Amino acid sequence: MSFYWMNLPIEGTLYPEGSVLSGHSLAQYERQIQYMLHNVVFTKEMQDNGRLLLSLPEGKLKERILTADLSVMAEKGELLGRLELETVLPLLPVELSDLQAYLQQQFSKGWGNWFQQKPIFNEQKTLLIRFPPPKVYHLSDQKYEITAISHPKFPWLHRIRALVQVNEDVSRGALGGYVESLQNLSQEGHCWIYDDAIACEDSQVIQDGRLFDGAIARDSALVSGDARLFERASAEGHSCILSGELNGAARAAGNAVIKQAENGHSPLITGHSNIYGTVCGWFVVKDNIFSGETLLNPTEDMFVMENGTRSVMVKQRKLEPPDRRGEKEVLSGDEKIKKRQEVR
Repeated sequence: MSFYWMNLPIEGTLYPEGSVLSGHSLAQYERQIQYMLHNVVFTKEMQDNGRLLLSLPEGKLKERILTADLSVMAEKGELLGRLELETVLPLLPVELSDLQAYLQQQFSKGWGNWFQQKPIFNEQKTLLIRFPPPKVYHLSDQKYEITAISHPKFPWLHRIRALVQVNEDVSRGALGGYVESLQNLSQEGHCWIYDDAIACEDSQVIQDGRLFDGAIARDSALVSGDARLFERASAEGHSCILSGELNGAARAAGNAVIKQAENGHSPLITGHSNIYGTVCGWFVVKDNIFSGETLLNPTEDMFVMENGTRSVMVKQRKLEPPDRRGEKEVLSGDEKIKKRQEVR
């Protein structure tokens, strides 16, 4: 399914004359309007609580739309309407263009005036609302937006807000960490920036990569795959963290690569580690890995590197009867050597 968004200004007349709509009253009106909107639901082929698509011509475009959900939110001291369209499949460019033309026509015909018949009451004040044509008309399929909430120490960074259900932890409307631009966090996948974590400069968080706590991605670092950064961990330089976990004050820099082995095991980088080389497989690293060094563990055993020492935690394996459902491939000695070299 795909989601499309459009922000709408809300104009209101407040009674008694001279009252001011701001602060606590603004938040109260937001809740009141939200409640009103979601108790006026028109259902035919689709759910359309704002009756905005009621006159949309029958055809493939209308069949693709499942819901048209009108909601409201308070931002920057104003009330903004938010129209969410949920479609069965992504809309084609021509369909998106037709939809925009239809919505513009609805606004020009005065759609939204019927909300004036729905007064909102709050603290002995009454607000009659309507949705006028937006000054900036734009439909977006973004999964998040950058808010006006700036970082207390780095004001050029701003918090993000989810526009859809991003993953199992992040629901629509949830606030995330800080970014410098939309390039820092992909609009696709389940990737997210949590808490007070930061992605800035030319860094990218994509696929299912996630930053937590006070972690930071900067420079041209890439956080991808199922990689996780916690606490004060950082990804810098041209590092690529494709899997595994960094926590504590661990740091990946230079041309570091941290990735998963073919058996599915990924590294844990912790403590005050500095990684400049390549770490692949089941490692626990509390040490420095210098540029040009490659740590490869294709086994089920866990390799531990801590302060210049190395140890192994061997996975115990039991002898089991062979599986006779399929004959195993028997390789010659030369073939085994060749296969190992290919893995390396």
